[in-house]
Amino acid sequence: MTMTRLRLAFLALAIGLAPGLASAQINPFRGRGADRLSNADVQMLMDASSRLLAQPTLKKGAAEHWKNDRTGSSGSVSLQGNTRRQGLACRVLNYQARSGAGINPRSSTLTWCKTQDGTWKIAS
Repeated sequence: MTMTRLRLAFLALAIGLAPGLASAQINPFRGRGADRLSNADVQMLMDASSRLLAQPTLKKGAAEHWKNDRTGSSGSVSLQGNTRRQGLACRVLNYQARSGAGINPRSSTLTWCKTQDGTWKIAS
């Protein structure tokens, strides 16, 4: 997935509008007031996800961590497993995020599949 597409997917996720996500899934990154992740926090979360998706092979439990010293927010992205959907190689990633206020830590799980053109997309 190009950085622009990845950025748009995560920004959409951050505001609860990501297409292709199950409608019942709760957006764990939204928050309110001091408990909200900043744009810089979301960018760090995206960068951690990109690093995992860019690795050619991963074992369950592989993780990338991030921390924004400016806001105090932190989190991780970890591989829950590899799977296949409609013939595509997919990775199930778990996202953990805690805002600098630390009031409500949030988590979410997304399945990313590598398309035939080599880009990663969120599976619905």
